[in-house]
Amino acid sequence: IILPNGLEYISDSLFSGCKNLEEVIIPESVKYINFYAFNNCINLQEIELPQSIISVGGYAFNNTGYWNNEANWQDGFLYLDNVLLKANENITEYYLPEGITSIASYAFENCYSLKVVEVTGSSTNIFQNTSNVELLIIKNMPLNSVAYYFGYSYYEIPVTLLKVVIKGDCDVKDSSQFALL
Repeated sequence: IILPNGLEYISDSLFSGCKNLEEVIIPESVKYINFYAFNNCINLQEIELPQSIISVGGYAFNNTGYWNNEANWQDGFLYLDNVLLKANENITEYYLPEGITSIASYAFENCYSLKVVEVTGSSTNIFQNTSNVELLIIKNMPLNSVAYYFGYSYYEIPVTLLKVVIKGDCDVKDSSQFALL
């Protein structure tokens, strides 16, 4: 399937369960892929993501042919073009590789050994069920995006967080975002 240009987002569960879907080409106009968008598309092997992607919702590509193909996992990580979809639950550190511009929601779900994580500006809800993060490195992002990492309630903040390091080109004008810490 080739999605039409001009489309800005793919809705929650839009293609979920489409067992005959084998390939999808997503146009540059798409910025957001919402939760469960292609979940359970068991034959979906070929996925072309644009560089324009800002956010990928949790479980957007879970249980697809791409997800289930072990050859697509690199050292415990599943990447799709410039997006980290999922990390192996046994990792202890994650440093953003060159070229990765987004981390899908819940990419670190159940990564209870994760102590150090480096993130970039277009990653949201990544600490769901990840309770032991001690060091957060924020790289090249507007500070107003920080709230998206933790949500607006305390339950998403890792209680073990000891240190936040800001690297690169970050807007620190409104430091009240760190009041959640």
